[in-house]
Amino acid sequence: MASPYVSTLFGQSVKSVLDGWTALQLAVSHGSGGPDSQEKAEWMVYAIETWFKENAHIESDELEDFLEDVMNAEFDMVIEDNSLPQVAQMICKYFRLCGEGREAEVRQSIASQPKAALRGCTQGGSNQEVDGEEGENGEAMACCSGAGDAVRAAVSQPAPSHQPAQHNNTDGEDMEVEDGWEVVKRGKKK
Repeated sequence: MASPYVSTLFGQSVKSVLDGWTALQLAVSHGSGGPDSQEKAEWMVYAIETWFKENAHIESDELEDFLEDVMNAEFDMVIEDNSLPQVAQMICKYFRLCGEGREAEVRQSIASQPKAALRGCTQGGSNQEVDGEEGENGEAMACCSGAGDAVRAAVSQPAPSHQPAQHNNTDGEDMEVEDGWEVVKRGKKK
């Protein structure tokens, strides 16, 4: 489905880069931005395209800061895989090429732009140290290569089961033990 926000060749190139950015696509696929995660990703294309149209000389470090702020504010993610500079530089490169009228080169580059490699990404326990993202419930997300390159890291241990162990407390009510925390269910008022 075509994004309603993409209106120019530069917009198509921005969409191509963001579609290939594993960190953003993981955030969207895991719903890190809430139920509107996909719409937020599409809005990012529009926002970047508009920002470049309205400002003459945006540097890649400015775009990097913007992307970092959006990922933190909208998707509650901190990107630590060094993909931000790569994504920002690619978008700035496309803007420069479009401004120079090198449309054929831009179209060829868009066509060869890889998509995000989400298949090799795994989830591990929150106590595992990986260079990646943190998923739902504090689980570490391993991989997150820059702009669609091969997966860099994978967690070798399987994801822990989310079936809580049941224990009885002294009042006969169940307590759930999950990830080292005990959840005590509220009893009836006496």
